[in-house]
Amino acid sequence: MNIENKVERVSAHSPMQKLLFAALFSISLVGALVLLAEPLDFRGGIERLGWFKIDEVSVESSWPLSTAEVRSWLPVLQGHSLLALDVNPLFRDLLEKPWVKGVSIRKKYPSTLLVSVETKKAAAISRKGDQLYYVDSEGSFIHRVTPTLAKELDLPVVSIQRQAALVKWELAEGTKLLSQISEGLGSQYKLSELVMETYPYFKVYLSRPRVEVLFSDKTWNAQLPRLRRLLDSPPSQIRQMARINLVFPKKAIVSSPLSN
Repeated sequence: MNIENKVERVSAHSPMQKLLFAALFSISLVGALVLLAEPLDFRGGIERLGWFKIDEVSVESSWPLSTAEVRSWLPVLQGHSLLALDVNPLFRDLLEKPWVKGVSIRKKYPSTLLVSVETKKAAAISRKGDQLYYVDSEGSFIHRVTPTLAKELDLPVVSIQRQAALVKWELAEGTKLLSQISEGLGSQYKLSELVMETYPYFKVYLSRPRVEVLFSDKTWNAQLPRLRRLLDSPPSQIRQMARINLVFPKKAIVSSPLSN
């Protein structure tokens, strides 16, 4: 008798338990049917279930891109399922935009999408066809120059003066030379332009002080300290806008003042 009572207590379910099991089974069945109805559209099935709907899209960016501009590039995401969202198209679209160097997209459950954009850094301005473009330190074109940004950035110009120079020179070499010479001279001396002429010669123009310097790609590195000494303790010609020839090793030729 005691054994039978124990069996009854173990095997019997209350009406509430039966109702709960039935509800859970129904939910699982509906979900499975929705997903199985289109086996190749898993994300679409999740979307229709309405799980983890996006309430907020948080955007971070750096100058010169504003968060409003980056946000304008995004499709309408609010109301869509965060779980079902495929971020790969967003990555591709954003990386094709001007100034965008890198993109980070993270899902913060239950309802937030985090979008962060890293921007490219312009190193100089150069000509491409009939247009002026910003270029990065690798010599890659970023975007067309605009008057507002040109004033804010105040970047030096890199140019290839003669067609013959294209045989040896590349734009990336020009931006690299600009960076190295600027670093070697220090912030008190401002470079305004670098012109790559017939290899191995190139010119550098300083706007502070106003000096034109002729270099050779073969000797410029060794001659840079000599230029720095001339600028730190200038002869009278340099004070009046001068040309300095540093092509020949261990020699600096300072010519008469430049004309206005």
